[in-house]
Amino acid sequence: MQKYVFYLNVQAYFICMWNIFYTFARMKKTNCIKKVIRCAALCAAALLVASCAEKPKSDNIIVHKRAKVQKKQTQAMSGYEDKRNVEWLGATYKVCVERKSDNTLPLTYDEQGNSYYDNRISVRVLRSDGSVFFERTFLKTDFTQYISDTYSKGALLGVVFDCVDGDALRFAASVGSPDKMSDEYEPLVVKVSRLGALSVAKDTKLDTASEDELEDEDDGV
Repeated sequence: MQKYVFYLNVQAYFICMWNIFYTFARMKKTNCIKKVIRCAALCAAALLVASCAEKPKSDNIIVHKRAKVQKKQTQAMSGYEDKRNVEWLGATYKVCVERKSDNTLPLTYDEQGNSYYDNRISVRVLRSDGSVFFERTFLKTDFTQYISDTYSKGALLGVVFDCVDGDALRFAASVGSPDKMSDEYEPLVVKVSRLGALSVAKDTKLDTASEDELEDEDDGV
């Protein structure tokens, strides 16, 4: 392309020289100035055409690299511990609940696909003399049959004491998104009978006050 532009410039130059020669060869003295002006204008026009020839274009295409979206590393939910005295069956019991993340358990996921370590939650009910009435460490697998597929990849979020329910101790449990900003979870009811027997069921009548307490103690719900 550059050679082509050079060729146009040379061609324009020779055209101008020929016009000058031809004009001076034929011009008369009376109109000499007019012809010289006309010749100069022709030369300027020819040079302008040559200089406006298309500049070469580069065939190189600049492609900007897209910034890679870095996936978050596996996160752990915060732990918590709660101890309280409960009047039950005419005696005072101490209910102790502790949640800890466990990196040996299968990973759990939130709605965006971010991974979290699952939790194990220990529940102990102590008599007034310090002896153990009930003790159990809960995992998500203890509640698998009670949760829907929607929350199957979620985490065990909490098991917290709710209230005395007749001759049983009632706990509120939940399995759902491990993202602390999410409110997606499956509510469950866990009961410990006076004989220490355990029962689990879906919470069809969610108690608002109990869930407020659950949110205060479990920032994952």
